[in-house]
Amino acid sequence: MAEIRKSTIVSGLLWKFAERILAQLVGFALSIVLARILDPSAYGLIAIVNVFTAITSVFVTSGFSTSLIQSQRVDETDFCSIFWAAMFVSSIIYAGMFFISPCIASFYKEPCLTPIIRVCSLILFIGAFNSIQGAYVSRHMQFRLFFFASLFGSLGSGAIGIVMAILGCGVWSLVAQSLANSLINTAVLFFFVPWKPRLLFSIESAKNLMGYGWKILASDLFGTIYNNLRTLILGKVYTTSDLAFYSRGQSFPDLLSTNISSTLSAVLFPALSKISDDMDSMKIAFGRILKCVSFAVFPIMTMLIVVARPLVAVLLTDKWIDCVPFIQIIAVARMMDIVPSQNLQVIRALGRSDIALKLEFIKKPLCLIVTLVSCMFGIKAVAFSWVVCAFIEVLVDVYPNRLLIGYGYRAQTTDCLPALFLSLVMGASMLLIGIMPLPPFSLLLLEVIVGAVVYLGLSYAFRLSAFFELLTVLRGALGRTE
Repeated sequence: MAEIRKSTIVSGLLWKFAERILAQLVGFALSIVLARILDPSAYGLIAIVNVFTAITSVFVTSGFSTSLIQSQRVDETDFCSIFWAAMFVSSIIYAGMFFISPCIASFYKEPCLTPIIRVCSLILFIGAFNSIQGAYVSRHMQFRLFFFASLFGSLGSGAIGIVMAILGCGVWSLVAQSLANSLINTAVLFFFVPWKPRLLFSIESAKNLMGYGWKILASDLFGTIYNNLRTLILGKVYTTSDLAFYSRGQSFPDLLSTNISSTLSAVLFPALSKISDDMDSMKIAFGRILKCVSFAVFPIMTMLIVVARPLVAVLLTDKWIDCVPFIQIIAVARMMDIVPSQNLQVIRALGRSDIALKLEFIKKPLCLIVTLVSCMFGIKAVAFSWVVCAFIEVLVDVYPNRLLIGYGYRAQTTDCLPALFLSLVMGASMLLIGIMPLPPFSLLLLEVIVGAVVYLGLSYAFRLSAFFELLTVLRGALGRTE
């Protein structure tokens, strides 16, 4: 049974990693093409809209789907009940967004936001359907379906966005791309996921599942509002172009670190939920996860900090060069973020959604104060507030696991330090390459190659356990038929 579980987890990790990295890299590459065509101000407008769609989407995707994944036993009635509840909530929220969109447009003094918000908010209905599909896929560990859905969604929506941008549709190119991505993703899953919505609903079923889910929903809502607060403030205080540089700078580290972290979270949450009654196994499994995540994220973020300027020059052209400082600052924060994010997954897997909610009410007010104070010192200070807040979240989110599974600050720091040390050595070697007078593309390529060779070589020389564990996983995956 343990071997079957390990095989399933490894397979899930590989498919989920492919979905979050390989498939999304296609979407990111297409977004680079769009960024070269469109004016930065268009991205500033869509960044404001994305804040409201992100916050409202939490109501229909977070607690509903999470409760289906975490529960030990669910049936057809449970899935359908949660689906219709999510669609009902989507209808109410969409109506609210439709009527308050003129007020939002007036607040930001951008009249065009009214129709954009009304159209973008349609994603609520798509997201409600997709979240239930995602819960089914996660419960059955069929993560290859996520890969194909995401890949087709990225390709299809990217093509639509590029064609519309070339035709001069401006910000509507980004609106169409976002909606098309979600719609295609959901359509692909509709054909391959066995579960389909039926006219079944049980108040008792929905009530029982949401007894757990509402705490996760509240926790995620609080976190989402906080995470998007900077964008709301920047959109009001600074120009849409300033906001575009900030958002574009944030997208680079987010694509890499957040996707790696969320890949592990999506796969390991249902897996850890199955061993939540064995604290020793949970501690061992989480320790290995944290080592592997830090081994992957630390060097990538360090590399991104060093190559940010030539990377932007090559991919986005010099018109986006002002986003370089934001890439570097937020990359530091993302290195720190992996610790609290993975600790929260353990807490949730243990069924302690009450603790997860309490943690949000402890750390978010502190981080809110840091964010508001940073606004007085300029847009770069707002970006740096991510670093300070990440440190606060480390202090808060690690503490419960010190008591729950006996894996606290000292042990987690010790497990992360080797990857951090080798990443810093790698970064120093790349900086030496950076002083060479080379064209941006040549410099970028040489720095990446040298950095990879140094990091992997040192990992082998120092016999890092995470290096050999990931190597074993990859070798095993290559030998699999499934």
